[in-house]
Amino acid sequence: MLKPIIWSLLVPMALSSVACSAETGSENLATTDQAVCANPDGVDAVLAALAVVTAKEMKHWSAKDFKIVNNTVTIGATGIAACGGGTYVCQNVQAILDLQKPAANGQIKFTDGTVLNSDAYRSRAVSYLQRQLSCEAQPDNHNDSNCPAEAHRLVWESQVPGSCDKDDWFAAYRANCLTDDISCKLVEPSQLKNKLIMFGQPSNVWLAFQLNADKTRIGIDPAVGLTETYIVGGGGCQAISTTNVAGQACSCLGASGTLRAATFNANTYLCR
Repeated sequence: MLKPIIWSLLVPMALSSVACSAETGSENLATTDQAVCANPDGVDAVLAALAVVTAKEMKHWSAKDFKIVNNTVTIGATGIAACGGGTYVCQNVQAILDLQKPAANGQIKFTDGTVLNSDAYRSRAVSYLQRQLSCEAQPDNHNDSNCPAEAHRLVWESQVPGSCDKDDWFAAYRANCLTDDISCKLVEPSQLKNKLIMFGQPSNVWLAFQLNADKTRIGIDPAVGLTETYIVGGGGCQAISTTNVAGQACSCLGASGTLRAATFNANTYLCR
């Protein structure tokens, strides 16, 4: 059965691997040139990861799921509801949002030696969310140049090698259509890129928004570690896991270490 729109995003999955790899056959993919995958302060990769985990946990992209409190982006009431409500929801989204905290500054390391500047991340996250809200207040002109996009429902499909790390592919359906097949496909799937402004679209090269050939799939290219389950024995300078992995052996930038619980988030572990 044909699946509706699946998209792929260049998002850092565990903030542990940001190397570039080749990818062909998709629209709007970044190249493997080092500059294209540049991540000088770690912010673009983290924002891309946030886009992926938001799609996974909230099942859509909506600026209304977030709010700004004390100059920091947090999950709002609608976002909590989108994750199913309760205390332990949106845990991966929360883990990445917690990287805005001062205690996270310099703690997240990428394989090229870059470390996350949490102050810069917090500042840009707030600015981009404000831009998204402002853009969505504009009237719909029914083309790709404006912010409006169809109400949608995203279903994670797969992960494959991408242009900066790995592509996450999602099927995209109309929000109120509950059948996961072509009958629920979006009319204007390319407009979903307008929902990525809050993650740095269009300047964030890690948001390599793609449609497959028949425009039934959407892809985004994140970095390994921030958006996937931690695998014991896997490399990486940090891991996000709802299972306690403290004490597990790890490797960061060629040095062996042990995963230790971070002080800024209960589900984040640092290889030290």
